[in-house]
Amino acid sequence: MKTISLLSMTVLLQVFACCQSNNHVTLLPGMESIDIHPDKAKMEDALASKYIDSCQYIPLESADSIMIGYIQQIFEDKDRFYIHDSASDIVFIYDKNGHFISKIDRKGRGNNEYIKIAAMHVDPENSDIIILCDRSQSLIRYDRDGKFIGRTEHKFITSAFATINSDTIIAYGGRLPNETIFSSTFPEGYLLVTMHDGKVTHNFLKNRFDAVYLNYTGKTNYFFNFSDTLSLIEDFSNTIYRITPSGVKPRYAVTFGKYTLPMTFHTPIEQAKEIITTFQASPSQWCDVRQVIENKNIILIHYSFENLIQHAIYLKPQKQTRTIGPIWVNDIDGIGMPTICNSSPDNAFIGFIEAHTFIDLVKNTKKSTPRVTKISQGLTEMDNPILVKIFLKQQIK
Repeated sequence: MKTISLLSMTVLLQVFACCQSNNHVTLLPGMESIDIHPDKAKMEDALASKYIDSCQYIPLESADSIMIGYIQQIFEDKDRFYIHDSASDIVFIYDKNGHFISKIDRKGRGNNEYIKIAAMHVDPENSDIIILCDRSQSLIRYDRDGKFIGRTEHKFITSAFATINSDTIIAYGGRLPNETIFSSTFPEGYLLVTMHDGKVTHNFLKNRFDAVYLNYTGKTNYFFNFSDTLSLIEDFSNTIYRITPSGVKPRYAVTFGKYTLPMTFHTPIEQAKEIITTFQASPSQWCDVRQVIENKNIILIHYSFENLIQHAIYLKPQKQTRTIGPIWVNDIDGIGMPTICNSSPDNAFIGFIEAHTFIDLVKNTKKSTPRVTKISQGLTEMDNPILVKIFLKQQIK
């Protein structure tokens, strides 16, 4: 992505904001509706073999100095994995075979350090690793080997970010009170901004901020990408936006029938308070998108329903939805499905299984394949997680 039409961004986002009302979404030209029916999940749609061709299991090298606490994010480029460990605030770098290369472990208050990692992103143009430290409102850039490059500071709080290109960052403020704390930067309060060298260049999606929003847990990911396509999904909105060289525009509207959350971040405050209060008291009344992962042919959606994280798959070529429900059955290798975090450059999905869980899954099933059993026999419960690459079928019926 080299350039972006900021005028197009402004016009499209303002138009779309006017097209949402309560639980009804008016589709603009070029949009598709992803219709999920959470109370009609079918067991046959929960079988992984319907969608997946094969899985690759990659045990990550373990040693006392490189133990991973919890994988928050995984990125992959042509020959490496970059893993954000939210438990230790370290970024681990591994090769494609799971061999350790290096790590970024620079907690502190120096110019090349961070207090805590709120999020990370790998620049698709040059594989630079960019770390967001929300406590210092800073973005710290390292090269693909973990060597410090530079730091930029911004006078606002953001919960997520991504790179449009090597010079431009796009950041999402979400539920954070920028309108109150940083009124000079956000005089009217906005959710989405682009910035260059730490300075806001354009802002979009006017925020009707109120403290009531802080009582709600945000999404697992806001920005997600496959190939060179970058997308965004907001809090309190089931709209998926595309961020392209020609602008930012709504691409998909995710609906749940009678369980569709009847609000967006732009819903009037008093109405939003009532809806959120009801939602917190009875979360099974509505569904909310928690995470979206996409590749060439599939959009995988994790959503909350009846106090559980559930799953659905949208088949892009057929424009059809499969409602999986709370359990996605791995009938290929006879063990559980991994926690899926991202898509990869080769059109696969990437996830992980903790070593102790992997061992237990193999131990407690009689259907695990010989290769999975062999991997399990080489593990201990204290080992690092196993990365899983999921290669999807080219044609899905």
